[in-house]
Amino acid sequence: MEGKLNTSPMIAIISRLRKFRNVRVITMPANVGDDGIIDGSSNIFSLPVENWPVVQFLVCFYSGGFDLRCAQEYVKLRQPMCINSVLNQHDLLDRRVVYTMLTEAGIPTATYRVYNDPSDENTDFMELLHNTSPHEDDDPSDLALLEIDEDELLDQLLENKSRVLAQHPKGDPLQETEDTITVGDHTFRKPFVEKPIYSENHNVCIYYPSSSGGGCKVLFRKVKDRSSRFFPKINIVRRGASYIYEEYIPTNGADIKVYTVGPQYAHAEARKSPTVDGRVKRGNDGKEVRYPVILTAIEKEIASKITEKFGQNICGFDLLRTDEASYVCDVNGWAFVKGSPKYYSDCATLLFEMFEFNLHPGLDQFSMATLLTQANEDLIDQNSELLQPSRELRNVLAVIRHGDRTPKEKVKVKISHPAVLNLFKGQNPSKQVKLKSVTELKALKKIVKEILSAEETKAPNSPKLEPNVEAGLREIDEVLHHSHFHGINRKCQIKPLKWVHSEEDDSMQVTLSLLIFKHGGVLTDLGCVQASALGKMYRHRQYPADALSMLSLHSTNAHDLKIYASDEGRVQMTAAHFCRSFLDLEEGAITPILFALVWHDQRSNMLLEHSVADSERMKKVKQQLTGILNTDVDINTLDHNSEFAGFPVHLLEKLGLDKIGNPYAHATRVYETIKKVCAQMEEDLHKPQHYPPLKRVYTLWKKICTLMFDTKTRAFDESKFPEILDCARHDMLHHHESGIPFWAVFEQVEPLAKWLVRHEYGITEGSKEEIGMEICEPLATKLLNDLVQMSRFRKQVSTTSRFYFTSESHMQALLNLLQQHLHLTSQTTPTTLNYLSQIVLKMYELNNKPIDSEDRFEVELWISEGADPHIPLIMTTPTPSSSSSSSSSSSSTATSAYTPSSSSTSYSSSSSTVQVPPMAKSTSAPCNCGGVGQLQPPASATAAERSVLAAFHRLTFFTKMSLQQLLLSFPQIKATGTQTKTIHPFWASQGSY
Repeated sequence: MEGKLNTSPMIAIISRLRKFRNVRVITMPANVGDDGIIDGSSNIFSLPVENWPVVQFLVCFYSGGFDLRCAQEYVKLRQPMCINSVLNQHDLLDRRVVYTMLTEAGIPTATYRVYNDPSDENTDFMELLHNTSPHEDDDPSDLALLEIDEDELLDQLLENKSRVLAQHPKGDPLQETEDTITVGDHTFRKPFVEKPIYSENHNVCIYYPSSSGGGCKVLFRKVKDRSSRFFPKINIVRRGASYIYEEYIPTNGADIKVYTVGPQYAHAEARKSPTVDGRVKRGNDGKEVRYPVILTAIEKEIASKITEKFGQNICGFDLLRTDEASYVCDVNGWAFVKGSPKYYSDCATLLFEMFEFNLHPGLDQFSMATLLTQANEDLIDQNSELLQPSRELRNVLAVIRHGDRTPKEKVKVKISHPAVLNLFKGQNPSKQVKLKSVTELKALKKIVKEILSAEETKAPNSPKLEPNVEAGLREIDEVLHHSHFHGINRKCQIKPLKWVHSEEDDSMQVTLSLLIFKHGGVLTDLGCVQASALGKMYRHRQYPADALSMLSLHSTNAHDLKIYASDEGRVQMTAAHFCRSFLDLEEGAITPILFALVWHDQRSNMLLEHSVADSERMKKVKQQLTGILNTDVDINTLDHNSEFAGFPVHLLEKLGLDKIGNPYAHATRVYETIKKVCAQMEEDLHKPQHYPPLKRVYTLWKKICTLMFDTKTRAFDESKFPEILDCARHDMLHHHESGIPFWAVFEQVEPLAKWLVRHEYGITEGSKEEIGMEICEPLATKLLNDLVQMSRFRKQVSTTSRFYFTSESHMQALLNLLQQHLHLTSQTTPTTLNYLSQIVLKMYELNNKPIDSEDRFEVELWISEGADPHIPLIMTTPTPSSSSSSSSSSSSTATSAYTPSSSSTSYSSSSSTVQVPPMAKSTSAPCNCGGVGQLQPPASATAAERSVLAAFHRLTFFTKMSLQQLLLSFPQIKATGTQTKTIHPFWASQGSY
C-alpha cells in the first residue's frame, strides 16, 4: 500500500496539488497515533474509522493487503467527495461484474461467456484482496511461471481435468475439443482467451489452433524483462476455477493503455503486446517503452462512459483497437501515466477543478474543455517549430513471395466409395469439400484406413478398388500415418464429378468424386533464415536512418504497419519470421507472432490466394503452352513471319523462345537426364549403406518421371516442368550429400521451366492483362488504395508500411500488370521470381511542392528477383561440403547446403564422378538507393543471415512517377482512399482493412 503512495507519479501529482492555495494533502494509509494525529506510530487500519482524519475530498484506491471494506465504512461515516467511488470499487475486483457493467453502458467488448465453477460460489473478493500481499516486482508466483517445467505443468492440468470430469458424470461442463470449447450457448474456436474472474489475478491464457501448431501463451505481470511465456505442448484449458472465455481479437501486436482524469480527459499510450514475444522493451530508465496514441472520437466517448459507469474519475483501461472497432478488455481502476510531467500537471489541475466544482457548483471558468483545447494548441505550437524535410517517406508497400520450401506433392484419385461420398452429406453437392483442420484430417485418415482394410480382407459388400485408386489411397495413408497433424502443411479437396437425383428426399447425391490430397510445400529451415534475413535488411535499409525507434512498435501516430498472408502455411510462416526480424522481436515460438501480427483471415486470402487455375482463360493458355512444348521444331530455323504452334514466330522470339530453340528436344533432354538420375538413385538404394532420405527422394522423382511424359501419345505435360525445377532446386540445396547430381537436372530444366512459368499467366499482351486482372485485381486495388489513403490522411500518421506475402502466381500476375500499364520492357524486368522475390512501391511526399499539386507525391517501383538458386546458401549450422559426408536430415529440416569452391566440386556416385560447374554470380543491376541486397548486411545479422543475404538479388530501381500518373495508368481501378462502392466490390463490402 505504501508502495503505491510512494511511486514517482503519485509523489509528482501530490507535490503539484500542494502548490494550490487552500489545499492540504493528507496521505493515508499514513502512520498515525492512537489519538488520530499523524506521528508515524501505527498503521491507520489498526484504528477505528472514527479516529481517521476527517477530509472533504478522498482519493482512495486499493492494492494487495488493502482493507477495502474498512475504507467503505469510513466513506459511509464521513461522506467525503470521492474522486474514485470507494463504495463501487469492489465491482472492479470481479471481471464478471466489470464485463456486465461494460455491456450495460453500451461499451464494446469481445464476444465472451462466463464459466462459473462451484468452487468460487462463495468467494469474498474484498477479503481475498485484504489477505493478499502487495504486489512486488519479480513476484514469486509470476516467477514460477517462467521456471516451471512444461511437462510438469501439463501433468498438473491433466490431473485437474480428470478430477473435475470425475465430479461431472453427465459429461464435460465445458465441452472441450481439440480446437473448440463450448461455454453455455456459445462455442469458441481457437484462438480464444481465458481470464480468471478475480481481476488481481493477471495470469491470462491464449490457446492457439492445432492447424497452426497449437500451444498456449500465458500472460503475467512483468518479471524482469518478461511478460508472457509460450507453452507449445499445452492445449487444454485450466480447470477447478471460474473463468471468462472470449474471442481472440488481433490488434497487430499493440496494446493501448488509456488513462482518464474525469470524463473529458484521456491520455493513451501503446506498447508492444505481451502476446507477441513476451519480451518487455525497456528504455534507459528501466521503464517499459511506450508510444503516444491519438484516440478516435468513439474511443474518447468510451473513456467518458467508463469513468461515469464505474464512478472512477482517475482510472485506466485496456483497449483492443482493430480497423473495424475498438473493444475494452479490462478496467483497472486507479492508474496513472508514468514519466509524463505534462500528465502530472494536468492531473493535479483537474483534481483541483473537481474540488472547486464541488465546493462552488456555479463555477465554470475552469472548464475542462478549455484546458484540453489549450493543451491541444500547445501541442500544435510545439510541432510547428519542427523543420520539415523536403522529401518524406510516406509509404512502403511490398509484395513478397514465400521462402524456400520442400517440394509440393499431390495425389489425385477418382473415387465412388460411400465412405468418401458421405462427406458431402449436409453440404451443397455441387461444391467441393475441403479438409484441413486436425480433426478433419484425422477423420480422413480413419476413412482411408477403413477402405484399405476392407480391401485387404475382401470384406463382403465392400466396393472393389481400382489399382490406381488403391495406390493413391495408400500414399495418402502413409503421409497421414508418418506426419504430424498440422493442417497448415497439408489439405484435402474432394470435388464432385457425377450426381444422381434421389427420389427419396428430392435431392442431388454425389456418385463420383475426385479426391485431391496436397502435402509438402513446407517452409524449410533455409526459408526461415531467408525470411528473417530479409526482415532485418528491410528494418535497416528501407527506412531513414533515424527511423529505428519508429519501427520498435507500430499502429501508432509514427508508424502504421500491417502484414498480410494467404492461408498457405509456408506463406504464413515466411511472414511471421520476416515480421519477427523486422520488428526486432525476441527469438522463440513463432505461433504467437503469427496470430498477433500477421493478418491471415478470409479477407487476406481473397487478396493473396484467389485461385483462378480452373478459369477458362488459364486453361486456354495451358493448352497453348502444351502445344508449344510439344512442337518438335527449332524456332530459329523458321521464317520470321511464319507460325509456330499457332503463334507468329516473331512474337515467340520477342518472348524469348528463340533461346530455347526446339522446346520438344529440350524437354526430351530433361526427361533423359531425370531417367539417368532415377537409375542412379535406384542403384544406390540397393547398397547396404545409402543416404537415409534417398528412398523418399527417389519415390518422388520416379513419380515425376512417370507423369511428365505420356509414352503412348509421346507428349509432355507442361505443368510438370515448374515442379521439376522446384524439386531439383530443393534437392540440390538440401540433399547434395546424397551424391546424386540434382544440379544437372536443375541446369537442364531451368531455362525451359522459367519460360513456361513466365507465360502461364498469359502469352499475348491481351491474355496477360485479362489473367493478371483476374488474379490480382483485389491486390492491385488495395495497393493503389493504400497510396491514395496515405496521401489524403497523411497528418494522422507519419509512415505506413504494408507487406503482402503470397505465392508465385500472384507475383507473376502482378508483374505482368505492371509491365503492361507502366510500359516496362521485358528486357529490363526480371526473368524469374525466385523465393523471397519482392515488388516494392515507395511513396514520398515532396514538401517543396504546393499542397494541391499533382506532383506532391512521388511513387518509386523497385523489384528484386529474390534468392538466387545459382549461389550456394549456408544454413543455420554451416558445414564444409565433402564428397564423403552423409546426413540423416529430412527434406524439411536439412541443416546445411553445399558450398562449392570457385573451381568445380566432385560428387562420388556408384557409377561415375560427376563434375559440378562453378556457380554463376548474380547479374542484377546494382541498387542505387542503399536498399535490400547491399553487400554490407546489417551489423545485427547472424552468420547464416549474412550468407543468405549474399545470395539475394539486389532490390533494383525501375521507374518513378507521380501518384496521379500511377493512378491514370490503371484507369479500370478506382482507388479513392476510402472503402466505398466505387472501388472493387470485394473491398466495398469490407470496410477499412
